[in-house]
Amino acid sequence: MAKSSITSLWRLFRTFGRPYWGRMLVGVLSGLLVGGSVFGILRSSITLFLPFDGLQFPGLERVTRNRGPEPETRPPPAAPAPAAASRDGDQPDAGSRRLDKILDWARRLGLEPGDGATAIDLRFMLLAVAGLLGFVLLRSFGAFLNNYCLRWVGARMVVDLRNALLEALHRQSLSYFGRKHIGQLISRCTYDTARIEGAVASTIADLTEAPFVLLGAILFAVDYAKDSELGTTVLLFGVVVPLTMGPVIVLGRWVKQYSRRALRRVSVLVAHFEENLSCIRIVKAFNTEAYEQGRFRDDSETYFHNVVRAIAVEVLMGPLMEFTAALTLCLFFLACYLRGIPMSQIFPMALAGYFTYKPLKQFAKINAAIQRTAAAIERVQDVLHTDTSLPLAAHPIHLHAFRERIVFDHVDFRYDAGGNPVLHDICLDVSKGSVVAFVGETGSGKTTIVNLLARFYDPTAGKILVDGHDLRDLDVTDLRRLIGVVTQETILFNDTVAHNIAYGSPEATAADIEAAARKANAHDFIVAEPQGYERMVGDKGMLLSGGQRQRIAIARAILKNPPILILDEATSALDTATELLVQEAINRVMADRTVFAIAHRLSTIRHADMICVLEAGRIAERGTHAALYKANGHYRRLCDLQFADAPGVRKG
Repeated sequence: MAKSSITSLWRLFRTFGRPYWGRMLVGVLSGLLVGGSVFGILRSSITLFLPFDGLQFPGLERVTRNRGPEPETRPPPAAPAPAAASRDGDQPDAGSRRLDKILDWARRLGLEPGDGATAIDLRFMLLAVAGLLGFVLLRSFGAFLNNYCLRWVGARMVVDLRNALLEALHRQSLSYFGRKHIGQLISRCTYDTARIEGAVASTIADLTEAPFVLLGAILFAVDYAKDSELGTTVLLFGVVVPLTMGPVIVLGRWVKQYSRRALRRVSVLVAHFEENLSCIRIVKAFNTEAYEQGRFRDDSETYFHNVVRAIAVEVLMGPLMEFTAALTLCLFFLACYLRGIPMSQIFPMALAGYFTYKPLKQFAKINAAIQRTAAAIERVQDVLHTDTSLPLAAHPIHLHAFRERIVFDHVDFRYDAGGNPVLHDICLDVSKGSVVAFVGETGSGKTTIVNLLARFYDPTAGKILVDGHDLRDLDVTDLRRLIGVVTQETILFNDTVAHNIAYGSPEATAADIEAAARKANAHDFIVAEPQGYERMVGDKGMLLSGGQRQRIAIARAILKNPPILILDEATSALDTATELLVQEAINRVMADRTVFAIAHRLSTIRHADMICVLEAGRIAERGTHAALYKANGHYRRLCDLQFADAPGVRKG
């Protein structure tokens, strides 16, 4: 497994697995129990096989030693070959020593052998079967705890990971979302985390069980080889078997490479999906369905080819492991045959090889899963480790009310460090209860000014003061609580009308919601529908008209009841009749509030206390409507252009 992949997985566990160390410890100890029970199962297999050994191989007297006289009804056994002697001469061999140990265990358990070989064989068999079943039961219990606890931890970690992703995205500044495609971010939060969930929830259990099973089998093999004088054979295969993991490691790197490419392509697919559905009206209006389908089909084919390559490499690991395991087993049997090793010694070693094969094959699967997961983890961690959030004061000032004035003190701003300046030397002094309007051509900086006031961005130079406090020193939650926003592009959540009005005011009652809707001229069209306030508004409010969405947004601002209100071209996209209703609602919400209004329709801001005309990021003119009109400057030209085709409209 590549070091970088292991590092990525370790960071994930260190960050998100720490709160659940108790369950993880139970799971790991259960894996240790599984490995220990494997050692016991293999030991029991020796006891289970010994009664058969004397009936099938030379050295029968070895097994029948210490038995009573044979029953007369039992036919005499075939002439036995001389008992196998150890290399030390007169000392008993390993099989005899092991039999003596088993006889001692049997006597301690009250299983003193009776007369006759049958009694001894039966009691040995009962003891061996009981021990084997006990260890199998222990292994099953440990495997259950291991899988349940660690898969629970894996699934819980992924839930926490998704929550952390959303928190990380909420921390980012608006400039971050301007640089990233929303569809690709959605892909990382859904598809990538699903890939991690599928791998982690299953891999974590195998990753802790397989090493202990392998360790138990290896310890048995070493101990058994020492007693049975198979040390050279076991040592040889102990060197050969690990070498078979080399191709698996190489193939794992290819899996990671192709998986990373596939994840990139699926991000593009999700981005195209999101973009097509968000812009479906434009797609249909320009009759570009076939074009968009062709683009999506090409991206899908590229994704498919990367996925298939990863699958091909991954599925190759299993057959490769099976072939190498079969080859190793055949070589082992051949070596045992050439050395004249009896079946009673080969059987336990073959059983140990069986227990070794499964975890080795699991390691191949784990390696492939880790490589796939590592590519997804890296993409997710890129989001988690990105921090474009605005700096917060170490000891923020809590501001619970707006009492005096807002001051823009020589404010400059640019979106990127090396980009063009958007605002130049903005100076404003707005007292409480004033209405300030911003007009100017598109791109002159109107929206940027109010975005700075809401602290969606920080000034590049200068500062903005609320009641004498720099915005950067204020608690952001307190600041946003003081500000309400109504924009031209009203975005509603795919929920009920009541939910959208009460959004940001969870304590509001049904009566409060209805009162806000009445002030926003929204109550009548709401109750005209059978569902009333429980009517679903559709994705982004698509089931409502533009004027209805706007009035829902105004009702939301009224219910929040902020002392500072930002109106960003709130009526520019409405017809005349709807505009009158919306403007009436806006006039109500503006009462007794400090208002920052952006407007293209100059008729809506005639009564503002101050109108600021922006040109190329600078305040070119400022004053009341009457004063600016008489000044015969840029504002006068804007008024003449708008009012030229409006007979009866008073210009001055």
